[in-house]
Amino acid sequence: MAVHGGIMRNRRPRLPSSFPRKSVPEALGALHWFTADNFTLSANNLATLPNRGTAGGVLSSAGATIPEPIADANFSGKKCLTVGGTQWLDSSLPASSWRFLHDGLGCEIYHVFRPSTLNSAHSLSATCRETAAIPGHNCYIGATGATRTGVTNDASVYKFIDSSAGTFPVNVTSVIGYSLSATDLKLYDTAGNVITNSAVFAASANNPNSALRLFAWSNGSVAFIGKWATMIAFNRVLSGAERTALRAYISAEYGV
Repeated sequence: MAVHGGIMRNRRPRLPSSFPRKSVPEALGALHWFTADNFTLSANNLATLPNRGTAGGVLSSAGATIPEPIADANFSGKKCLTVGGTQWLDSSLPASSWRFLHDGLGCEIYHVFRPSTLNSAHSLSATCRETAAIPGHNCYIGATGATRTGVTNDASVYKFIDSSAGTFPVNVTSVIGYSLSATDLKLYDTAGNVITNSAVFAASANNPNSALRLFAWSNGSVAFIGKWATMIAFNRVLSGAERTALRAYISAEYGV
């Protein structure tokens, strides 16, 4: 709290110059932060992933059962979920709480994952399906290995971003992140380089088709096949220094 002319004013706390290794998402105020090593079980199968971010809520197992997360050498020994195209997780929060992913006020979202096949498209997270004519979020791997992300593919307003430059080989652990504002979308590859920079995004304050679904579109199609370790989402665009710190954390935690 600072005093200026007798008036008390709140100051935004400054981030430390060096972040504790295991608290960077918290230090940056992640709204949603789900990890495969923070879970609850039901009959030895995954039940929920509690949100470690500030928004609360959980992701609950839906579709076919998901086995208990296990340690994986490809993620530096961290636990991961293994899904085969028929399982997904649904958010307990209302659809309106996920509007930040397309309302144009700014957001960033990161996934650490390892696809087992690229023979068909696989969704990492979504609040809609690509062909629905309402706003929503999509982040998925195209059939050729191109990573695609954006808003609903409405022919009149909403445009889908195709990042053909962001291809990656099968069975390679990858980090996909994007930042989104009212006029710009940037998609980052594993090394943190911008692989697409487009200004075709049209913001919408309307609620998405559904709350976030992890590993499939909102209708259960385009389900992910492979292994997944974490999702970190912010309702703002990070600064360059913050993004560098977050990527360093991800690299240190998961070896990617």
